[in-house]
Amino acid sequence: MDERIVKTLEFIDRDLGSDLSLSALAGQVKLSPCYFAHLFKRQVATSVEAYVRGRRIHKAQQLLQESSLSIKELVVLVGFSTPEYFSRVFARRLGQSPTAFRMRTRNTEPNR
Repeated sequence: MDERIVKTLEFIDRDLGSDLSLSALAGQVKLSPCYFAHLFKRQVATSVEAYVRGRRIHKAQQLLQESSLSIKELVVLVGFSTPEYFSRVFARRLGQSPTAFRMRTRNTEPNR
């Protein structure tokens, strides 16, 4: 895999709460946004936006299971613009609200 894409993937996972727009990420590796988007999709098999959204949802799932952060606090950490938008994206992806997910996963884990 191209080292610029590897660097981008590491940056995304390290700092989900930062500006992870196409232009910001392209700037990190000193590529034009157009070429960066093309290279990213060819190497990762999805768009930058879809990848970032997926990583943010994945991290949110972990935080919902492992922490007692409020939804508002969690939204800031994973980089969504508003709790409402986060809840819509989360529900569309997982078929349930973040609160329902937290309750279900905490109720099914042993020793809780």
